[in-house]
Amino acid sequence: MPPLPLTMRSKLATCLLATLLCLSTSGYTQETVVEPTEAKTAEVAEASSQSASNFSGLWTTSYGRMRLEIDGKNATGTYAYGNVSRIEGEIGDDGKLHFKYIEPQTQGEGWFKLAEDGSGLDGRWRPKGTERWQKWTGRRVEPIKNRTWLVVLEAHWETGLSEDEYSFGDMLRSYFKMSEAQHIAVRHRFFHDDADLRRFCREVTFLAEPVVLLISTHGSQAGIQVGGKTVTAQDFAPALKHAHNVKLLHLSGCDMMAGDVPLQIQKILEGGAQFPISGYKQTVAWDASALGDFTFLSMMFMHRKTPMDAAKQAIKLSPFLGDSVPKNSVFRPLGLTVVPPQASSKS
Repeated sequence: MPPLPLTMRSKLATCLLATLLCLSTSGYTQETVVEPTEAKTAEVAEASSQSASNFSGLWTTSYGRMRLEIDGKNATGTYAYGNVSRIEGEIGDDGKLHFKYIEPQTQGEGWFKLAEDGSGLDGRWRPKGTERWQKWTGRRVEPIKNRTWLVVLEAHWETGLSEDEYSFGDMLRSYFKMSEAQHIAVRHRFFHDDADLRRFCREVTFLAEPVVLLISTHGSQAGIQVGGKTVTAQDFAPALKHAHNVKLLHLSGCDMMAGDVPLQIQKILEGGAQFPISGYKQTVAWDASALGDFTFLSMMFMHRKTPMDAAKQAIKLSPFLGDSVPKNSVFRPLGLTVVPPQASSKS
């Protein structure tokens, strides 16, 4: 990290609700006289344990936002500098987080020390093979109470100047301005290719609050369709590895739940973020998918239902969203499906 090298017509889209946020401390006791060295060891161990829990979370730092995850004394994370930068390290007996950083063009080492109140980081870093340390500081980013993000990543539908502009994201933004949805914050971005999609997926990691991520594009059993090309699970899912704030991934393209794309995503994310994945098993009509998506989202956001319960309720209200339709229905069944998250591999 040199001086400045610390380095989604699927139809419409839909999504989920995000929710639930959920220290226990244990004291050190002694029955008899403890040798000074033992007492010191116990104090250091307790301080190290407390530091390990407090390092985790979202930080705004000298080199962009950074999300750290702690498992025991081991630390992993990612930060915004250079698009794909990551950190690996562990909490030392001195209470500091000693780490290696890896960026696209360089790598090196460093350490962070927590402020006494846990709100700040003071640290140093240096590129591999150099001796001069440079400052790396940060402040903790606290989530805004009751806020949930609806992040809409949308591919352009138009193929030429003869076609009018269309934006499902704009429709969703307008819809969720109603008073019952004041807790929903919408972010809408267009993406043009797989690189764009990966970049925006990575940025989701750096939002402090729960996120429902909706990808609005043409789709197929093989993946997301954009610019005449197929974006597979392998192309974008790794960018969500650290996005533990994602509470639902909604794939709004045709047929995307009919193949193994959802299971591929979950496989890629093993050991990292896990979340339910929703979408349609059939080819979706514009009007049917719009009606379905708004119903599904309303059940989650306004009626506070889980993705699974929201889908069940949406199918009750709009039967064409299920696997069968009433006689003479103008809509084909869309096969709205929610795949639950895999259990975490962490103990």
